[in-house]
Amino acid sequence: MVYIGIDLGTTYSCVSVIEHGKPKAIHHDNGKNIVPSVVAYGAEILIGNDALSSNIDMSNILYDSKRLIGWEFLHNLPNAETRQLWTFKVATKDKCAGYVLNKGTPNERFLKPEEVSAEILKYLKVCAEKYLNQKVTGVVVTVPALFQENQRAATEKAIELAKLELKGLLHEPNAAAIAYNEKTKLGNSKLLVFDFGGGTLDVSILEMVGNNVDVMAVSGDIHLGVEQVAKDQTQNRTQSLNRDPIPNQTWGPARDPLPHQTRDSTSNPTPNNPHIKPITSEVNNNPYIRDAIAIDIGTSKCKIATCKDKYIQIVKYGNSEHESSRSVPSYVALSEQCEWLVGRMAENYAVCLQNVIYVKLIDEPIAVAAAYAPRLNLHPKGDVALVFCMGAGYLQVAAYFIQQKAQEEKANYWTEWVITKISAIEPIVGNFAGDEIDRRIFEEMMEKLTDQNGNKEPNLSERAKRRLKIACEKMKCALSFAPHTRIDVDSLYRNDDNEDQDLVKVIQKDEIKGYYNEEVDKIIKQVGEIYKDLKPKFILLAGGSTRLPVITEYLTREFPGSTICNFLDVDEVAATGAAAIVSKTVTMAKKSIDYEEVIEIIKQEKEKEKRRNPFVYL
Repeated sequence: MVYIGIDLGTTYSCVSVIEHGKPKAIHHDNGKNIVPSVVAYGAEILIGNDALSSNIDMSNILYDSKRLIGWEFLHNLPNAETRQLWTFKVATKDKCAGYVLNKGTPNERFLKPEEVSAEILKYLKVCAEKYLNQKVTGVVVTVPALFQENQRAATEKAIELAKLELKGLLHEPNAAAIAYNEKTKLGNSKLLVFDFGGGTLDVSILEMVGNNVDVMAVSGDIHLGVEQVAKDQTQNRTQSLNRDPIPNQTWGPARDPLPHQTRDSTSNPTPNNPHIKPITSEVNNNPYIRDAIAIDIGTSKCKIATCKDKYIQIVKYGNSEHESSRSVPSYVALSEQCEWLVGRMAENYAVCLQNVIYVKLIDEPIAVAAAYAPRLNLHPKGDVALVFCMGAGYLQVAAYFIQQKAQEEKANYWTEWVITKISAIEPIVGNFAGDEIDRRIFEEMMEKLTDQNGNKEPNLSERAKRRLKIACEKMKCALSFAPHTRIDVDSLYRNDDNEDQDLVKVIQKDEIKGYYNEEVDKIIKQVGEIYKDLKPKFILLAGGSTRLPVITEYLTREFPGSTICNFLDVDEVAATGAAAIVSKTVTMAKKSIDYEEVIEIIKQEKEKEKRRNPFVYL
């Protein structure tokens, strides 16, 4: 018998298993532990990120089932007035508030919220079975502490529809207390658990005795969460737009002008490293910082960063927390009306860009250095930082000398970071990057299809090739975290008997690593040879391809004394750094520093360190 635990959330859901006697949240195909609680109903039912990225009619992409579940009438919902922000259709039928699919068509049908939740549970069950390679029989599901009896009963119905044996409904604050106790051994104590999720707020006072949890008091709001706050903000912004076509936007209080750490980042935002500064709420008093917009035009995605009131942040599109809401695909399409369509950027930010009066082109590696600079513990004389940037289309490697300078003007004190190019050493620029790795993986999958088709290369349509390429990219991302994953793409081609053929394979991490390992090894050895004398104190990573474990592994091998920095979102770091430069939060030196001068500084500091710590060097 195999049991799993599921957190069925309003916006995201998560499944955990017991591995080696310890609970473990499992990774999904995108390499993350959480799945958007979204279900799309089209020719097939899609869950999570697949539902979000599908081209299915928006009214048939359903979410918020946890808000609707267990309610008899729509007008009884505490936040019924926010229904105007839903993109799907809702109605009441047989004393059940639910969804209406294909409204106004012959295929119209009513769906109960528990049916939608059941699809999410089925998906999570399949994910767990793939990971464990065995059948799951039972489940424990978490629910808000303030869920009413009808809501609990409807949740149990969803579990039944998912063909799972319910072992128990666990209050979310209790689950949180158990998880913390598992990790930190809280002992006998009284706890206050503040659980503020996407759709609910639970505040509980619990008493823990050994491994037992007793509930002493419960409060909260089953319809107040981050998602509701975002909806309220959207309503306020919409009302403001209706009053004023060019609103005076509120960007938040003046805070630390450092790159914003996103919730999607997979790395620790405050790494336990003496060379890295923790995030601080200190305000930078530099009077020369100005408002600015910066755009990172990437091969596959574009991002916009702004500096407003000394606060740098990545621009979001809409209210979704999904990664796609923070970027614009680098695609251009010509519509049937002969109109050029460019992502979402042109529509949403034309009002911002029409007033731009200062344009500056910034090398991506310099922008990356600018984003990281305020978070580095720099030597008083400065340190060398090596930027390793590998995105979708290009590889760029460059070294810079970064200094932190104290400034004073009329009793006003602030810190200035200065980035200086190092002369006599040219940056490395190459075309081996994410797209080339994806191409190699795609070709290997085509080889597998050829073997499957009797050593005859199958004829794939352009649409089928696109689907296979997307699956290959997802597989690459998943294997950055997991030891193995499954690629599953149906109806790719027809064989000689005119039968649909699928690609279904379990791929091991070492297998896919072999497709690109030799080239990555060669590149990083070249980097080590060129920059070895500079002995960079920091190696700053940027670009989605640097998430591949071999990048960090080989850079550590070539630069054993350096600190590898990837604590900022590697997809967004160039945009935030560009905003830091154009806003004058970080400064680019007008003159380069001589290569020999940098080498001499390194030698002097090394000699001083030897005198300070002779036993370390002995």
